[in-house]
Amino acid sequence: MNRKSIMMFFMAAVFLGTTVFAVLSSAEDYSYQSETAHVNTIRTSYNEEYYTIFKTDRDTIFADGVYKDDAVTDFQVTQCSTYATKMTLEAGEGGKYHAEFTAVPRQKNALIKIILQSGTTLSYRVEYNDSGWFFCDNGLGEQLMEKLKKPTEITNVANAYYVSEAADPDEIESTLELVTATADEICKDAQNDYQKARLIAKWVAENIYYDLDARENGVSVGTIAIANVMRDKRTVCGGFANLYCAMLESQGIRAVNIKGGVTSSDIPYGELAEGPENHEFTAFYYDDEQRWVIVDSCWDTSNIYQKSEYIKGAQDEQYFDITPLALSLNHRGDKVEQRHYFDSLVFLEEYQSTAAYETTAETQVTPEETEVTDSTGKEEKQEEVAVPENKGEDNPTVLYIVIGIISVGIIATVIFIINLKRKE
Repeated sequence: MNRKSIMMFFMAAVFLGTTVFAVLSSAEDYSYQSETAHVNTIRTSYNEEYYTIFKTDRDTIFADGVYKDDAVTDFQVTQCSTYATKMTLEAGEGGKYHAEFTAVPRQKNALIKIILQSGTTLSYRVEYNDSGWFFCDNGLGEQLMEKLKKPTEITNVANAYYVSEAADPDEIESTLELVTATADEICKDAQNDYQKARLIAKWVAENIYYDLDARENGVSVGTIAIANVMRDKRTVCGGFANLYCAMLESQGIRAVNIKGGVTSSDIPYGELAEGPENHEFTAFYYDDEQRWVIVDSCWDTSNIYQKSEYIKGAQDEQYFDITPLALSLNHRGDKVEQRHYFDSLVFLEEYQSTAAYETTAETQVTPEETEVTDSTGKEEKQEEVAVPENKGEDNPTVLYIVIGIISVGIIATVIFIINLKRKE
């Protein structure tokens, strides 16, 4: 091999390796951008009956929106350490409203609070610098939308335990029948899948209670198993997500569970991108508009179960069809899982009489304690339940190819140097 050939081979290998590595990195890079973008307009939800569009212009925040069945009674910007020089609120027909707030705060961040007639308070983070008010776009919302394009398929082994803590065939069958009957009743007057999903989200928020006792004493498979959630009407975020997705599945609507992180007293906004995995919420695919709709029914309720007592709280729709940008103010999505709850019995047919079933049943619960926040923003501890191992998301083949190409380039470089020394 002459000098020219070696040089051409070396350059081609390095170029190909660099190109493949760059493509791989751009395709899978969901890392948090330390420099967040500043935006002056944000829409809170795509729900035409429940949303606000915020706009900022220097020291003024403008708000225009609609809350059809729950009129706006007050508009505040808190944590400013100063009084507003201008504050107006105008209510219109059909739940429409317009608000303006002008102030120069002493702090660099604040909360916009929309108070509704029901007593519900909707909160959104806003910041201030020398140019005036603005909202942060950390990119987490867009990253989640990319991840929604390729959910991980969960095995029927795991699906069975998500329905019944003992993967009992009779309980799975009766639970799925109950889920279907309940969802059918909820959706009987719905005109399309979007209305069905909204009605189910409302039902879950109104009828299921966040289990603070489980948070304190430890979360098990039974805490988030749909059979127990339907029976006891209490659970934690994972149970809210399981029930909501199963009800949608019963109506022929594709839904996914999303594991990720949320802000809390210990996890401020600035640490959200790299904080712990401490929450679970959902999304469904709306065929009519060919888009994913994000929903967190757990954060739309204030119902709590504490000291063996059910305490009724307010419900809202802040997290139904929330926009990716609004979601990124306090949520991060890490893993998107497609759980086919109604395929649970397939697992039993395939594995119930095998050693694999017995091994799974004995070893599938290994709780790991993590930090979670509830719908009221209070810090809580939850044990994440480990179900049987799912199909992996990562495929190392491409990485091995890249490493191989780069190795060839290095070898070519060595040969090239040796060849030069010989000629000298």
